[in-house]
Amino acid sequence: MADDEAPEKTPEGKDSPGEKAPDEAPVEGGDTEGSAAPPPPRSGQDPLNTEFLYYSSVLRVVGPTLTHESDRKLIMPWVRKLFRPEYHSSKLREKRNRYLAYLSTSLLLDEAIGVFRQYPPDAALPDLSTLPKEPVEAAEWEMDKTWQETLAGLPEDFQMLECCVHASEDECSSDHKLDKILDQEFQLLLYIAKPYAFMILNGNDRTRVAAWFQMLCSIHGGSSCSSMKAIRNDYLMALLGI
Repeated sequence: MADDEAPEKTPEGKDSPGEKAPDEAPVEGGDTEGSAAPPPPRSGQDPLNTEFLYYSSVLRVVGPTLTHESDRKLIMPWVRKLFRPEYHSSKLREKRNRYLAYLSTSLLLDEAIGVFRQYPPDAALPDLSTLPKEPVEAAEWEMDKTWQETLAGLPEDFQMLECCVHASEDECSSDHKLDKILDQEFQLLLYIAKPYAFMILNGNDRTRVAAWFQMLCSIHGGSSCSSMKAIRNDYLMALLGI
């Protein structure tokens, strides 16, 4: 090879910058052709522990607010039992969380319900699935008739909204998996929105809100898919400012 084809040398006798020796190993951590990307780091959070911390916060905040002293006396032994060391073991943590979820629901209802109406047993707790289900009265919002009354008051020439999500009627008719929970959510949101609508002083604004109520309430039943009902709920939440 001619001298002018040889790589330039630095004064110290090393190859010039930009040139890499053939036997030089790639820099650690650098990208190489064909190498797989490193796996994403695994989260160190434990779902059961996170759930436990949430229920603990609920108990700490809501527990002292129970109206009746008799309920507080029943609840406290349950809290002490569920926080015992054995219920932090891997075998019992899930059962512990299920009881804490049930207990949190009881506190939110402001009373001891179901199994919590008596002191916890000294022996092991039975699985919740084996306990008889307690009938719970319907909430006030579940009994509200605003939705039905709004539908009954729609004018005969009211133009119902058609699905704007699916490309075909077959796709729309097969989208009903979330109907129940979306309708329950809408019922609750409508119950919350009703008194605020009555508080609006401006007549034009009240008329516009009533028109929105009519339009949103018209999205109902089997003729409306879950996707349209989800959009309906989003609009009502926006109207409420949630």
